[in-house]
Amino acid sequence: MNKTNKILIGIALTQLIAIVGMTFISDSSEAATYEPTSLIEWSADEVTSITIDDDESNSITLQKSGENWLVASSDDYPADTSRILKGAGVAQGSPVLDKLTSLKVDRPTIRQPENHAPLKVAADVFERRVTLENSKGTKAVYYVASGARPQTVHVRRDGEDNVFEISDLSTWDLSTSLSNWIDTAYQTVEKSDVVSVAAEFADGKSFRSARTGRCANCSISRLCQQLREDNLASKTFQTPSRAVHCCDP
Repeated sequence: MNKTNKILIGIALTQLIAIVGMTFISDSSEAATYEPTSLIEWSADEVTSITIDDDESNSITLQKSGENWLVASSDDYPADTSRILKGAGVAQGSPVLDKLTSLKVDRPTIRQPENHAPLKVAADVFERRVTLENSKGTKAVYYVASGARPQTVHVRRDGEDNVFEISDLSTWDLSTSLSNWIDTAYQTVEKSDVVSVAAEFADGKSFRSARTGRCANCSISRLCQQLREDNLASKTFQTPSRAVHCCDP
């Protein structure tokens, strides 16, 4: 083997080693980039405020007050803290903050900004916009929309292009309806103790519902609705209520 061939073989080996090295580094970098990380950097206890906006211009703000939570957007009406944070009683499903702060993301499904609006995770086109705030006043904004599969959503952090698909979360978990965040049972009594229900409205209208034996388990909202539909100042009903539920304090 002459000197020239040796030089050429040496150059080829050097290039091969360089290519293998670059591939290894690239693969390692790629793997490191997409290791699972928390969607939200704060713990549930660090969050002091949650604002949820939907695509129909509805909004609700939940504010931490000591160990409890209030609905700041409804004159600080007491929220059902067990629906927000774990350890505050028995919630209907997983508390939203514990669910959000436990979510992990890895490889993004979308990286191009032009796809944000079609997926409804753009700053001006979204299904839900969730704004979290901590005790230092720092805010973090996330855009959320239903995914292609059940119980999945697309999520994008404000200021970033990457969109992630996440399971075990739905837009229903991020409702702007007040009834989803409060204890709607304003007053409950044993149905056997109910003999009549009377109510008066600020406009002077009123009604009285008396037991007749046909039903003793009727929602007062049904009676109120009937009164509005009939446009009557007073009306006697055959089905008294045993529970008063709050819809909008």
